[in-house]
Amino acid sequence: KINVGKPDSGDQRNILQKVKDYFDLNKIARENEKKEKEEQKQYLKDIVTLNTKVDSPEPKKKWTTLYYFDGNNNLDPMGRHQFSSLTQLGSDKNTNLVGLYSGFDADGKKTSAERGLIEKSPAPKSSRRVDTPSGGRRVHEAPFFPGSEKVGQLDMGDPKTLQDFIKWGMKKYPAEHYALVLWDHGAGFMGSMVDEKTNNIIDNKELAGVLKNVSLVTRIRLADIDFVIAHGFISLL
Repeated sequence: KINVGKPDSGDQRNILQKVKDYFDLNKIARENEKKEKEEQKQYLKDIVTLNTKVDSPEPKKKWTTLYYFDGNNNLDPMGRHQFSSLTQLGSDKNTNLVGLYSGFDADGKKTSAERGLIEKSPAPKSSRRVDTPSGGRRVHEAPFFPGSEKVGQLDMGDPKTLQDFIKWGMKKYPAEHYALVLWDHGAGFMGSMVDEKTNNIIDNKELAGVLKNVSLVTRIRLADIDFVIAHGFISLL
């Protein structure tokens, strides 16, 4: 038998403090997890279904390009910058530039998505830095999507959100040809369009299903639609 000795009062205090710290950290972790679940639950309640009803379509043009910008993640600052560049180009008599953008407001909180015709407008003249959980970012003071309509919080990683946007855009802005641009993180064979609030992603099979459904509803063959996938994700079509 080996006598290791009795721990003195100092050792006992250290051990007790470590045990207390352990349980305190676990309590904080549980509280944070509970808070995140409650926030996600509330976020899911706020998510709306994109309205595809169109009362009065616009005149038919040569091209309609549909831009699906998913800024519900750490790419929001870059997304806003690139989307703003489209407003400097704008639609013209031959082309409709149509966008759906979802991201964060100037306080770094999730905000309503916006959709509409991208028209030519001056570039924002000023910006300010905003600290967010994923790091600081620049936010334009001037509206970056003039003339858009707010459509509520959307799950950009839900294939139905993409499908509804395409259907709405093609109905509202008819054209002889259509182009679809998906802008966000790409994950190779896993898919693209990552929504960090819902942890959803549109996988390749879901994307193929969206395009097939749109083709059936609009009676436009997939061969008549061109695809550009941003940030490393390549469509199988």
